Amino acid sequence: KVAGMKKFSEQIKDSINKYNLLITKVFQDSCYTVSEDIAEDSPVSTGKLLGQWAPSKNAVSSHRYSGGPSAWQFGWKDEGVAEINKGAALSNLLPRIKATTDSLTKNDTYYFTNDTEYIKQAEYDGWQRPLLII
Repeated sequence: KVAGMKKFSEQIKDSINKYNLLITKVFQDSCYTVSEDIAEDSPVSTGKLLGQWAPSKNAVSSHRYSGGPSAWQFGWKDEGVAEINKGAALSNLLPRIKATTDSLTKNDTYYFTNDTEYIKQAEYDGWQRPLLII
């Protein structure tokens, strides 16, 4: 061993550690970005559907979020109410996503689930208030 030089095996070990950290960072950032995109695209009236997304590590989890007043209250969608509800739900959700994704390692499994009763309708059919004909 030359003075001041690391052994080859130490250099390999350092490289492996460096790449493991990079892999973990890419995994964490990807999970955060995908979750944030899903949340941002979630339809909002009361904010319940958005707020009930549950980020978790290595096991499925659930989160209870009641939401705010309905944006459909007066027969049309009040965008102001919807935006307030969205802001409140995101201010609850984004820190939970960040804390969970920051704790991930490359060997973990990340889950982002929602058990709201109408999540499948929102995902596959879209969400619009039914027309009332009187």
